[in-house]
Amino acid sequence: MNPIKVIYSILAAGFLFAVLLGVIGLNYQETATETAGAEAGESGETSASSGGEPPAFMNQCMTCHGTDLAGQGSVPGLKQLDLSKEEIVDIVKNGTNAGMPGGLVPGKEDQVAEYLLSIQE
Repeated sequence: MNPIKVIYSILAAGFLFAVLLGVIGLNYQETATETAGAEAGESGETSASSGGEPPAFMNQCMTCHGTDLAGQGSVPGLKQLDLSKEEIVDIVKNGTNAGMPGGLVPGKEDQVAEYLLSIQE
């Protein structure tokens, strides 16, 4: 068999495999997005009393602030905030000088602020 044909066959198989993985990945992403939306309560239910578990959009916050949002190390807790909704939205959108980046939950800033206000101790 001609070595050029073998190389082209391998390249074609690799390309088809990459396309197949891309299609599977897109389907997985759509399924994960739908699941996250359902967990976050697309009905607008963001209160802690709605089930006890933080909504999925809070996963970004939990990465640094801890799963209980009580803070860890130099990262402050989020359960005893003395901030208004507008101040929380501003911090979530723009970040802080202390190291928190902004824009971690684009489009969900109001939901984050409402949730955080609902869990204040």
